[in-house]
Amino acid sequence: MKDQTPLNKAVPSMIWHSRDYRFNSLLALIFSGVFYLGVYHFSQIPGRLGRDPLLLLIWALMLGIGLLLGSSMVVDVTVKDKLSHRLDFFLASGIDIKSLILAYSLQMCRFSMVIPFALLMAFVFLPVFEMGFIYIVGLFGSTAILVFVTLLYFNVLVLGQKHLKFVKYLLFITVNLLIYGVGSVSNQFLQFLANHHIALSSLVLLVNVSLTLVLAGLASLKWRHLTNEWVIRQEGTWS
Repeated sequence: MKDQTPLNKAVPSMIWHSRDYRFNSLLALIFSGVFYLGVYHFSQIPGRLGRDPLLLLIWALMLGIGLLLGSSMVVDVTVKDKLSHRLDFFLASGIDIKSLILAYSLQMCRFSMVIPFALLMAFVFLPVFEMGFIYIVGLFGSTAILVFVTLLYFNVLVLGQKHLKFVKYLLFITVNLLIYGVGSVSNQFLQFLANHHIALSSLVLLVNVSLTLVLAGLASLKWRHLTNEWVIRQEGTWS
């Protein structure tokens, strides 16, 4: 396996020059700023925003923004590279597909978690924020790892798909349904946890670790069969 350093230097340039990434990042930044101002306003009113609702909001936003930006990069980089046959050119030049996908996934995760990290740091300054430093590191770290493994699975998944436009909408719909689902049942979910004396802080970390293990298992099933020859033989169309 070749050294990944050149790949890790080249992929960020590809991502940064993507108009979709810059546009989506701008939208995510505006949304995060407006949302934070709203949360800050409610945090000034005693009793309006507790520790658990704030933690659920932070986790849902970090995971949602990370996956939305990341999945858009999967479409804008991996899918377009496959359609334009630039991926075939990379592989024909001797680059191992596994090294390439790892570099893609790592850099996509780094770019997609910039705004969630900034948002988390902004929430730290809220008066109602009560999480300790160790938990903040664990929360962000486990969420970032989950995003990385998810993007790795998405990148491997699209390599074997023929109808890539369908994959784009599938990723978008799946991520948005996840965000909507968390938001729509948040009150009932928090009430259920309170009734059964379950700590949300521990549950969030458990969910992150559990989902990471599940997706890592799914990715490994495809990873073991991933070869340059197999990828080159796969045909893809924008339909």
